[in-house]
Formats: sequence, C-alpha cells, structure tokens
Amino acid sequence: MDKTIYKELDSVVEGIKRLLEDYTKSKILQEFFSDQLNTFLFANLINNFFINLTKENVKEHGLPKGYIGKIKHKYKGIHNDVRQALRLPFSKKERIITIARNWTVQ
Repeated sequence: MDKTIYKELDSVVEGIKRLLEDYTKSKILQEFFSDQLNTFLFANLINNFFINLTKENVKEHGLPKGYIGKIKHKYKGIHNDVRQALRLPFSKKERIITIARNWTVQ
C-alpha cells in the first residue's frame, strides 16, 4: 500500500492537535483525541480492505482462487481487533495503529 495516505493522515492528526492546542493546554486530552482519531482512521482503512475482499476484486486483480479464505484466516485476529476497536473505541488502539502503519498482504 502506498505510504502517502499515512503521511496525509498524519497531517490531519497534526492539524487536529493544533486545533486542540487553541482550546486546551491539556497534553492528556490532546494525546487522547489523537489516539482516538488514529485508531478510527486506521481501523476503518483495514476494515475497508476486508470489506472489499470480494471474489470480483480478487478476479479483477488476477489473484489465485482461495486467496480470500487464506487472507481472512491469516489475518482473522487483526480483523477481529479492528472490528472491536470500531465498536469500542478505547480498546487495542496501539495495536491497530502499529498494524496499519506496517500493513502489507503477503
């Protein structure tokens, strides 16, 4: 995946941090909102990958049959963490951000 999107997301997060600095000097609140935003953005990116993991997309990109099942099996734990993070925004945020920044499908 192109790393440009991560740079753009980082700039959005930095913009929000600057906005928060205008309204609060609390580092705790700034870090909290930054972590929540990062979790939300990266979890949605990863979740969208799984949503778009369809037979049509696999065929369109010339990937071998059975690829969907292999990916879903291999990354089942990550997908579960992502879905949980989207339902419960305070859980597993560090893992989601780390996974997203290093995401490659093998």
